[in-house]
Amino acid sequence: HAHVATAGGVELHDRYAPCTREDLERPGYAYWALGHVHTRQQVSDSTEAWYAGNLRGRHPGETGARGGLAVTVGNSGRTRVSFLDLAPTRWEVIHLDDLEEITQFEELLGEIRRRFRDVADGDAGDHTYILRLLLSGPCHLASALQEEGQLEFMAEELIGEPGLLDVEVRLRGVSPLLDVDAHRGQPHVLSEALSIID
Repeated sequence: HAHVATAGGVELHDRYAPCTREDLERPGYAYWALGHVHTRQQVSDSTEAWYAGNLRGRHPGETGARGGLAVTVGNSGRTRVSFLDLAPTRWEVIHLDDLEEITQFEELLGEIRRRFRDVADGDAGDHTYILRLLLSGPCHLASALQEEGQLEFMAEELIGEPGLLDVEVRLRGVSPLLDVDAHRGQPHVLSEALSIID
């Protein structure tokens, strides 16, 4: 149970019982089963030292396949490591930031369902999902999305999708679309600026 200081991506994790790759390579062990970091990864190219990750994601920051590693050490000392997908439920985050063409809530829900199906269809297993949905950028529905209860309503509409256990919808800088042409020829500063640009 340690923090391997030189492992890619592990530097962002809390330092706990730090060691180096050299510490793991020196004894000549066939395999190091490491704990503490929840992202599955091999930490050394020259020895089999792995973080298996955690058995299942605990929050939206731990997305994708989770499980364990099956390790086989042959008579020659050669080690084979393979991932076992053990978590029946996965966390996923879908970020939609291209909403300019969407004008109706049914269109938005349809696009979300399509993106979710892309994730679920790319999954070879039979998993269920907890989804965090992030909406950002210019959108015709920006004002309506900010109305009280609207995000909860959207989440309830989406939970009926096969394999979707729960949905959280969050806004990340959703803004109204600006119709530039509607401001041309008007008695205000924006109109003057557009005239100068033209």
